[in-house]
Amino acid sequence: ALRRPADAPVQLLPLASYPGVEGPPALSPDGNLVAFAWPGDANAGPTDIYVKAVGSEALRQLTATPVSESSPAWSPDGHSIAFVRDGQGVFITSQLGGAERQVSPSGTHVAWGGESKSVLIRDRERNAGPFGIYQVLLETLERRQLTQAPGGVGDWKFEVSPDGETLAFIRYDRGGIADLHVV
Repeated sequence: ALRRPADAPVQLLPLASYPGVEGPPALSPDGNLVAFAWPGDANAGPTDIYVKAVGSEALRQLTATPVSESSPAWSPDGHSIAFVRDGQGVFITSQLGGAERQVSPSGTHVAWGGESKSVLIRDRERNAGPFGIYQVLLETLERRQLTQAPGGVGDWKFEVSPDGETLAFIRYDRGGIADLHVV
């Protein structure tokens, strides 16, 4: 007979509780670190990317620029974080900080492809038309279009499956009306 383990009590653990608004959290693959966008001690203004240990208040500022950074995403191997910098595109840096690498001059959302060898970005050609999802190969910065909405707002948030084989995304035909797609 198959036995189910006793239900363990649920433990709620705050990821971050700083003054002001913190952007959506991104947990590292091992679940020990969280990355998020936050304006720092000020309650308003441009956001930077911060990393902290889960269950600890030890905080490390990853970016420090006069423009906002957002949409942090951990690489599957946990070594790097990709993020969007307003008006400047998509960048990658070590989760420890240091040098940044621009991987796309544009893009409004970022996630990692399988095996930490590519990123997927939400973008559109010549800043016009509906948004689609593009893959950028990190070795060559070659850009491949994966999805393209026929009209409307276009493709929005997306996630890659853990095995790197499936892409789930939200497509908006009109503002407020969306469908979930899997390819």
